[in-house]
Amino acid sequence: MKSVFDKLISLLKKKNDPEKISNLIEDIRKNNKLTFQKIAKISNTNAGKIYTYEAFNALPEDVKKHFVKYDIPLTFSIDLINEDESSQKKIILELTNKKDKKNMVDHFLLILKQRQEKISSWKEALDGKQLMHLATKAKSYDMLSGKQRSALYTMGRVIISNKKLSEKQRLYLNNILEQCRVKGLIESACAKKDQCPICEDMRSLLKKC
Repeated sequence: MKSVFDKLISLLKKKNDPEKISNLIEDIRKNNKLTFQKIAKISNTNAGKIYTYEAFNALPEDVKKHFVKYDIPLTFSIDLINEDESSQKKIILELTNKKDKKNMVDHFLLILKQRQEKISSWKEALDGKQLMHLATKAKSYDMLSGKQRSALYTMGRVIISNKKLSEKQRLYLNNILEQCRVKGLIESACAKKDQCPICEDMRSLLKKC
C-alpha cells in the first residue's frame, strides 16, 4: 500500500491534478511535520507555485519588502504564513541580520527549529489556570471547536489537581495551543481587557519565544 508521500511523488512526476497534489501536501504537512517550504522546493508543480505565491501575498507589506531587498526565496513565505505578524517580523529580522547570506536556507530552517523548541517550552510552561482561562477566552471569541475548548478546560483541571497528562493528551493539548498561538488568541484581551494577570502572564511567556 502506497504511503501519502509516495502518492505525492507519483503525482509530481506526472505533473497533473494540482488540486489532488495540494490536498496531499496538506495531509503530509499535518501528519508528517514536513514544511511546505521543503515540499515546494522539490515539487516545481503548479500546486507548489500556487501555494508559494498565495502565502507570499498574504504576508504584511513590510515583511514582503525584506524578501525583495535581501532576495529571500519566496518559498520561505509558506512557513512564515503560519506565524503571527509579530513572529514573522522576528524571524525575518533574524534571518536578514546574518552577515553570511550564502547558506540562507540552512539558516532559515535553523531559526524555525530553534523557534519550535522555544514554543514547545512555552506550551509546557502554561499552568492549569491559564489553560482553563484560555478555554473561556476561546469561547468568547468563538475560536476552536466546542470539543477543543472542553478539552482545554478539562486538561487545565487535570494539571491543577497535580495529575500528569498522558502522552496522547499532551500532544492534543499542544495542537490546540498552537492554534491559539497562530490565531492570536494569546495576545487578545479577555473580558477583563488589559487588567488580567493571567492573560499578561501568558503573553510574557510567549514573548520569550
